[in-house]
Amino acid sequence: MSDFTSVIIYLITYSVSAYFLHKGLSDDDHKNNKILIFLALILPILLAAFRYRVGTDFVSYMNRLEQSRTASLSDILNESYLEVGFTLIERFSSFIGDRNFFFGFNAFLTILPIYFIFKNQYKKMNIGIAYFLYLTLFFTISFNIVRQMIAVSIIFWGFKFIFQKKMMEYIIVVLIAILFHSSAIVALPVYFFWVRKEEVKTPPYRAIIGILIISLSVISFQLLLNLLSQLPAFSHFYAYTIRDTRGQNRDFFLKLAVLVFLFIQRKYLIKLDKRYEFLLLLQFITVIIGFTGFITPFVKRSALYFNIGQTILMSSIPLIYKNNDKLLIKFLIILYGIIYFILVFFILRQGNIIPYRIR
Repeated sequence: MSDFTSVIIYLITYSVSAYFLHKGLSDDDHKNNKILIFLALILPILLAAFRYRVGTDFVSYMNRLEQSRTASLSDILNESYLEVGFTLIERFSSFIGDRNFFFGFNAFLTILPIYFIFKNQYKKMNIGIAYFLYLTLFFTISFNIVRQMIAVSIIFWGFKFIFQKKMMEYIIVVLIAILFHSSAIVALPVYFFWVRKEEVKTPPYRAIIGILIISLSVISFQLLLNLLSQLPAFSHFYAYTIRDTRGQNRDFFLKLAVLVFLFIQRKYLIKLDKRYEFLLLLQFITVIIGFTGFITPFVKRSALYFNIGQTILMSSIPLIYKNNDKLLIKFLIILYGIIYFILVFFILRQGNIIPYRIR
């Protein structure tokens, strides 16, 4: 199908799904709510399941799936190192289903934690807008980097243990995410970035130290990755050190603009929910890591673990305003999601998401 038709299909699917989830979690008609929630989740899952040659790594995943059919389980596990979770999904899919089942099941694992986050963890936000932003900004990326987006969703769900000060539970969540993509290890240190205001009389020194460490890591990321790639479990990280500026990192400036906008609203957001200060800090880290995109597009993907929180922040901003101003802000935030999708996936052609194909 044409590029324009593809964009329309994506945006209509995402808009309808966001509306269904908003109605399903907001209305009192419990019988219809279950139907609406099911539709809100299944529509994007079906879009992911029935795609054909959509996503830069589509052929690579097809090759891995074919290998899973013929190779022994022990050989596959030996080659996967830490990422045995995804390897087992490949093995499972290769025997009971085809590529549609494989991509659909992975989309299910990607989207389900997000549903529980929006339903249970954050109350002061517009669920419809949050889901629409998630679909346009993040879910679409999973058509390319399937494994990592499952890990991102798991980490995002696990942030609740940071707020509850449950270190062991958060470590377990990170370890589970690593079973799908080893880059999830970067989310481990952020546990120490959360400091509740009522408990602290001095500046949040841990967050400041963390930002300094991350900044230094970004500056010397090639050296660090070279060292890390010497370990068998992280040997594939060597490819991330190769200089590649084809994308020119133009979406960085959009992320920077979003960061500025969010920090302008900082005082009001924190009044809604003190946890938003943690999510704002992660947006700042996202921009710092984003600098690496001017050298290689691969390292900046680690920022996805921190950037996904903007779905909560952006969807909470309309609550700051009243009446007509609130409607205008809702429109502008939705427009931002549409513009981002068109810029990144249609104009910049990131991830080979467009055109959408089906077979």
